Amino acid sequence: MLARRIPSRRWLASLAVSLALPVVPALAQNAAVFKAGDALMQCLQSVGEVRPVERAADLAHSVAAADSFGWVPSEVSAGIWRLDRKEAGFGLSMEIRLVGADGNAHCIAFGPDLTQADADAAVDRFAASGRLGSIGSAALGQGMSRRYVIGGLSHTAELLSYSAPGTGAVVGLSFAGVSPQTVSALQGSAQQAQPAPAQTAPAVAIANSVSGDALQNFTLATALCLQHNHSGSAIVTALQQAGYSMTPSQIHDTKDFTAPGIEGWVIFETPSPMCYVSSKTVSYEQAQSAGRAVAEQFFPGAVQDGVAGSYYTGCAGLTIAAPSKRIEMEILNPAACDSAGGTSIRLSM
Repeated sequence: MLARRIPSRRWLASLAVSLALPVVPALAQNAAVFKAGDALMQCLQSVGEVRPVERAADLAHSVAAADSFGWVPSEVSAGIWRLDRKEAGFGLSMEIRLVGADGNAHCIAFGPDLTQADADAAVDRFAASGRLGSIGSAALGQGMSRRYVIGGLSHTAELLSYSAPGTGAVVGLSFAGVSPQTVSALQGSAQQAQPAPAQTAPAVAIANSVSGDALQNFTLATALCLQHNHSGSAIVTALQQAGYSMTPSQIHDTKDFTAPGIEGWVIFETPSPMCYVSSKTVSYEQAQSAGRAVAEQFFPGAVQDGVAGSYYTGCAGLTIAAPSKRIEMEILNPAACDSAGGTSIRLSM
């Protein structure tokens, strides 16, 4: 008869520790996931330190430290850098867009070896690492499969996994609303030699709050919708803080807003928010100038004429290639587009 074996205290203690450890899916263990995680870490690297989340948008340091961590940086255009690994066959490259006058920036990784499942796993692991502080999942935008919003910052910061046409799976950090004065300049970058963008002499002035001028209120509402395109709730908050009167709409997940000379609405509790701004006193020509000026200020070099497949004919439109989505701006002329008797801008984000 076999004697019953009594477990030792040491064995029981080791069992308790092993049971307390998280179970990591096999999916998260493959090389592509770790490579994507390495690229995400590069977004926080500086020479001699890992930057805290409060300084994550200061991406000039990530470029300056690239060589120390096995990456070869090259500036492909003013303020936009490509990073490739020194060793052959790594299968991933990076793109870093430094903070520009529009306050936007990103640090992303992509490559033929990265599947969407691996990208999602890498982002989930990085979100759980604690390096980004207060972080929570958010509604998905177009093409996204993971979206985490980082809290407690003076600007918008998101950790994303998404699919880009012609590129495939992408992981990275996206920033908006960063003050250019709070980040470092990269010595030798062509960005330093660039003239200030059109905002130094904008076609239409952008005010900070509601006034008695219909055109200013029209322009400001359009600007706030574009600036906070990542979140309908953020748009609603920004409009309220600027002095627009907000009221619940009869349409689900929509809020109406008004200011002298204008009215509009925001569809806010959806992955892809929409804004509509209308005025019976702002001319179609003024709306075209305001829409283009605001779009170019926030997304310089990313604005193209026209909206593919627009329901409206005979009216102007712009398509904006934002860092993680495509934004469509339709500028509606009441004489041609039947926009409820007023000149309107419709933003689909």
